[in-house]
Amino acid sequence: MVIEQRVQLRNTEARVAASEEEAREQRDKVYRLEATVTEQRDTVHRLEATVTEQRDTVHRLEATVTEQSEKLRITEARLAASEEDAKKQRFLLEVMAAKLNAGETQVESLETRLNIGERQVEDLEKESEAHQVQLSTIEEKMTDTASQVEKLSNKPKVAFYAGLGSEFGPFVSETTVTYKRVITNIGGAYDSSTGFFTVPVKGVYHFRFTSSHHTSSSYSEIKMYKNQQQVLHNQSYNGWNAWEYISNGMILELEQWDRVYMSLPRGFKLFDNANNHNTFSGFLLYTL
Repeated sequence: MVIEQRVQLRNTEARVAASEEEAREQRDKVYRLEATVTEQRDTVHRLEATVTEQRDTVHRLEATVTEQSEKLRITEARLAASEEDAKKQRFLLEVMAAKLNAGETQVESLETRLNIGERQVEDLEKESEAHQVQLSTIEEKMTDTASQVEKLSNKPKVAFYAGLGSEFGPFVSETTVTYKRVITNIGGAYDSSTGFFTVPVKGVYHFRFTSSHHTSSSYSEIKMYKNQQQVLHNQSYNGWNAWEYISNGMILELEQWDRVYMSLPRGFKLFDNANNHNTFSGFLLYTL
């Protein structure tokens, strides 16, 4: 539409130019006529015979001038309308250009937002990949933990705690201590009749004992055996008429069916009552 308006404007300008040229020609004619009138006034006496004719000519010329003036007025009005229309078209073009610039700005803004969005998506993808790695690590740890829990749940439960309960000794030979007061015996590996702890499964075990006597100015001794091998021998001296204690512990790696027990050397005595001054205990740390 803008191109058509521009074509119409050029056509109008051409017509206006033609009208102006024609008006100039008419004015030139008027000027020539006026010169002729002046000349005729000088020669009026000679041209009286043709005055009437000249007056008619003047009237015709005046009519022509009037007609040309009207055409010029119409042309000027059309020119003014064309100029107004041209102003409107320029305004519309300016509005369209402003809208186009605004659209380009919006496009640039959208492209910027799109680029930011793409970077955010890339960051989220990287973060998601990192989370996937973390999740895989956590799943692996959970699998390991589940495996360990399963192993622990399948681990044999072995623990015992027994007290002597009464006086023991002295004897003429070294004697296995039989702790008769069994308080805990999970897994049934301790035998109170023999004093032996028989290993139910290969593993690492922790054992602890406490022995006591209260004979003044006397020694006390006690030993721990693994099968027939002595692994511990403790002594104490009671220099006053009070309770004297020996307490110790040991961690042993044992095979199934090994035996662990406490032994009282000959000539020594242990004292106990309901307060459990002499105890023997142990439990499985882990299997092998």
